Amino acid sequence: MYGSSARTCLSQGPPLLGPGGRTVPGQAYDLAQRALASGSFTDALEFAEKEYKGCLKFGADRWIDSAAASAIVGECLFETGRYREAVGFYNQSIIHVSSHGNWLQDIRFPSQPLHAQKSRPQQLWGQSPRAIILSDLPDRMPIRLGTSDPQSVLQGGGVLAAPIDYPLRPHEIMRSLAISLYRRADLLGPMARDGQALEAISAWLQQRPAPQNHFSQQWIDVCLGIVYWSQARNEQALPLLNRGLLLEAQFDHPLTPWALLVGGRIALDAGQYDTARKTLEQATFAAAAQGDARALEEAFRWATYAHLAFDSRLPKSVIPAIAWSEKQLPSLSLRLLSTAAAVLAEQGDIQQAARSVLKLNQRLEKSELALGRCGAYSRYTAALIAYAGGNNGRGDAEYAKALTLARGCSARLFQTQLLTDSLVRGESTYSDREANDLFEVLLADPLPIAIQTDPLDAIAVISTDRTSAFGAWLAVTQKIFLTNSRGDEAWLDAIEHERRNSWLKTQPLGGRRDNLLKILSTTTGNSEELTTLRKKILARYPDVATNLSETDAVRLLLRKSLWESRSMPRDTQLSDNPESWKDFVTRSQTFENQINFIAAGRNVFPLQFPPLLETPEIRKRLIGKQRLLTFTWTNWGLFASLEAEKQAASWRVKRPEEVRKEIIALARSLSLYHPLRPIETDRLDNHQWQSHAEALTTLLFEDSEVSLHRHEEFDELIIVPDGLLWYLPFELLPVTNTAENLGNKTLLCLKDVCQIRYAPTRSLAVGHRHKATSPHLTAVQASLTYRNNSPEQAIESLDRVKAAINDAVFLSSKTSNVPVSISASLADTLVIFDELSADGKITDRPLIAAHAGRSGMSFKDWLAPPYKA
Repeated sequence: MYGSSARTCLSQGPPLLGPGGRTVPGQAYDLAQRALASGSFTDALEFAEKEYKGCLKFGADRWIDSAAASAIVGECLFETGRYREAVGFYNQSIIHVSSHGNWLQDIRFPSQPLHAQKSRPQQLWGQSPRAIILSDLPDRMPIRLGTSDPQSVLQGGGVLAAPIDYPLRPHEIMRSLAISLYRRADLLGPMARDGQALEAISAWLQQRPAPQNHFSQQWIDVCLGIVYWSQARNEQALPLLNRGLLLEAQFDHPLTPWALLVGGRIALDAGQYDTARKTLEQATFAAAAQGDARALEEAFRWATYAHLAFDSRLPKSVIPAIAWSEKQLPSLSLRLLSTAAAVLAEQGDIQQAARSVLKLNQRLEKSELALGRCGAYSRYTAALIAYAGGNNGRGDAEYAKALTLARGCSARLFQTQLLTDSLVRGESTYSDREANDLFEVLLADPLPIAIQTDPLDAIAVISTDRTSAFGAWLAVTQKIFLTNSRGDEAWLDAIEHERRNSWLKTQPLGGRRDNLLKILSTTTGNSEELTTLRKKILARYPDVATNLSETDAVRLLLRKSLWESRSMPRDTQLSDNPESWKDFVTRSQTFENQINFIAAGRNVFPLQFPPLLETPEIRKRLIGKQRLLTFTWTNWGLFASLEAEKQAASWRVKRPEEVRKEIIALARSLSLYHPLRPIETDRLDNHQWQSHAEALTTLLFEDSEVSLHRHEEFDELIIVPDGLLWYLPFELLPVTNTAENLGNKTLLCLKDVCQIRYAPTRSLAVGHRHKATSPHLTAVQASLTYRNNSPEQAIESLDRVKAAINDAVFLSSKTSNVPVSISASLADTLVIFDELSADGKITDRPLIAAHAGRSGMSFKDWLAPPYKA
């Protein structure tokens, strides 16, 4: 059971042997397949490289046996996560097959029709859903090697030498071709549609280079079908795959499982989950009947995916297949066990999942499979078990380890890096438009089917820092912008994706936790689709629904208590409802456990925050005289855009370095250059900052179609800054020149002619605004007001706040025994007076510092449950 080459097939007469008793592919090839099936990838690579080095050569040219050797080296590299090298060997395998002309026509196939094998079929884990009949096709067949006709070599390829008969396993060469085509398509994704190797093999296969009206034409059908599949030509691929399933319309053959596997994946991609699961289950039995461990592992993997997409359950065959394969195919057994343990945990069978993962870890302890997808899902299962048990710390740690392993075997991340590297090195053969289209696919959010089938890979993708890829995408779109008058939308869309990703990559589970928290905690203002989704999730997890309902009841009680405390003195402690506060804290922590468990798994829900809108939709949402001003810094300089509902202007800022200098100079002129020194009134009164503001207005809009002098065209300006521009107070930019203000000491500024607001992304800038609740509760948290202030000055500052906001509630004194993030969640608006730190990651920076024995609150704490509307 380690590949068809390792089996003993029936043949007429004594076995054929080449010089020195050799047949190709050779013994090292078979040993490499056995090592792969046992999970010994290092040993497998050693055998495969030995086979590759020992392949036949004629001068500098390799013979057809190098096709199989290259494919098996590729498989070993694939299993160790060395995808770039693996693709190189798959391409070699493909080229070796196509470059040897009509070699299939030189094989001396049996002259008699095929017959059914008389041997007893092997006992499998269950009954195959389709009839499988194996033929008596010999394992080895002679091929005429060499010719004394130089013209024949020039026209059709081959070897110029005295002709001899050499033993070959032609079906193994064609199976290697099928594997190479399949893996290449799987690893390269949308980039697999072209390339020298694919073009060469496509041309070769379309010539039908096999004996006419012969069963070997079915091998051609299957391989050509896989070629079309890799080119996304599924309608052409499927008939060929179906036609190539059987030899002489009745016999399975070594390429049958690969035909079924690709056919099942086509159905899965089309959303035909029932068809997909049935076809892929057939592929598992076909692979087992052929003794093809490579196809068997892949077929089980995708059959499991199809079942999970169909009804969120494992195939019934998985559990018996684990026991069936434990001794003879350890690699398959471990892969199936890791999947089964994960699904058990997802479905809430924690005890059985714990037993399964314990067994899995014991078997993985000395296995190289621990470094790949198996090890990743072992950690994933451990994380779910920890979340279910209320141990968020351990759950986060295990999930982080799982994501690290998953990133190492993610095809999507590999494709993204491959495209990025080719562009950065100037080696890309794609046009700017083609590269832009590829990035739109590779850098998009994972599709729902990806979450349903392989959640760890999907979350690994969205949580990975892909800054270099977004930079390369932005560079491509900016070249489009600079060379095409209608290229502004491409770079604006790329910016929107990049800024959104910069947020998601820093959030737990790639932002899934925060988005799920919002969906489950928000009961009003949701779309019908989100309302239905919320009901579906709560129906699946009734404990969450109960906890939410009871938490809301406690929350309303505590909010009422806070509201009624407005009239009390500021330092008065809330003495009522101490048990309710404890209950609220406990329930919030439980809800956090539940959110982590659900978000970490296969549950499908949209990533609504940050929102992602395409440029036409963003402009459609701009109303009347609203204008959207966007800036972005790149390696190509500073770019800008001003958008309205039906028009837009984009430009490249000519002197970006001067902009940097003027922003710094403006800040210094406003005394914004020291963290402790107060702003001096006389420095503001001397108007030195005005010259820098004027200079910035000129620099930012120089030679563009945009001018702040035409301020009557807009009444609200929404600014999306970037980099150092976040520190520029756009309110101070003059909207008239100095001559128009002759005799006045103060220029007419942007703040004088329109409303101004800022947003981190364009989609957020045009998002739906929240309506204030009634009654509106404003909470004030004050620990330290200003550094070096005396207590008297601090009290005076807070008194001014109390006078300005009549209904303010001061949490720092009233709820000192409750975590800040808990008490603050009850308010509609939170006002913080504290020293802010700029050290460390943004999520770990304290919004509220620890003070007087009371814990503070980081941005991460603020985002955690309970939800803050």
